[in-house]
Amino acid sequence: MLSLAIIEDQPAIREAYAAYLTAQPEFRVLLVCASVEEFLARLPDLPEAPKVVLSDIGLPGGMSGIEGVKHIRHHLPNTEVLLISVYND
Repeated sequence: MLSLAIIEDQPAIREAYAAYLTAQPEFRVLLVCASVEEFLARLPDLPEAPKVVLSDIGLPGGMSGIEGVKHIRHHLPNTEVLLISVYND
């Protein structure tokens, strides 16, 4: 089973990702957050590190998903970070 965390600022999209991935038998969603800052703050409470973090690129009001990669990888060097984007470039 692949453990995941989701970082997405839009509540409807965040809830849709979480609901869809939770319903898949091969995934276990450990954490769902609205920002990189929230993710990092809640990280110590997790029972285990996620194997993959799915993060939106465009996170307003704080760190972007791109900026967040280095912080996530600093705390979780064995975790893969996949960036999700609606941008074509």
